[in-house]
Amino acid sequence: MECERMLASMMCALDGELGAREQADLEAHVAQCAACRTEWERLHALEQVLRHVPPVAPPVGFAGRVAARVDRRHHHRRVVLGAISLGLGGMTAAVLLVGPALLSLSASAGAILPLLEAGRVTLGRLCDATLALLGSFWVTLGALALPAALLAVGGLAMAMAANLAWLGLVCKLRYPSTQTSIKT
Repeated sequence: MECERMLASMMCALDGELGAREQADLEAHVAQCAACRTEWERLHALEQVLRHVPPVAPPVGFAGRVAARVDRRHHHRRVVLGAISLGLGGMTAAVLLVGPALLSLSASAGAILPLLEAGRVTLGRLCDATLALLGSFWVTLGALALPAALLAVGGLAMAMAANLAWLGLVCKLRYPSTQTSIKT
């Protein structure tokens, strides 16, 4: 656990972000721990190599692509925040507009119960009518199933017969039978 904390301190030290106290703790730990000393020497050597490498120019258009990606992310964030704001504003407006009407209805709470009962009865009757309509549709479908199947089979048979007749006609026109006579 201590070595993991010291590895993070090594990274901060390389970036010049350690205070005097943390730097002293790191140096004391590196002096006692062989594994961390090896890691510190490796990181320090790598840092020295990287400091002397000339910077490489980015590919052409790199900055434009990065800027476009950042703009897209900002655009998406603005769209999401706008949608949330619009939704919250709409809900607030609905509460402000409907709230007074609900308060006035609460004053006449005695009229609400008969309305709810009438709605329940109406909904029950609508369900019954829907079930009756679906039942009659099912009966009609059952009554038409056999004749429709017979019509389909008959139509298929007629189509096959017409195709065979057409095929026969095409064969006769394309390959007429030739009479060959043998002369002696």
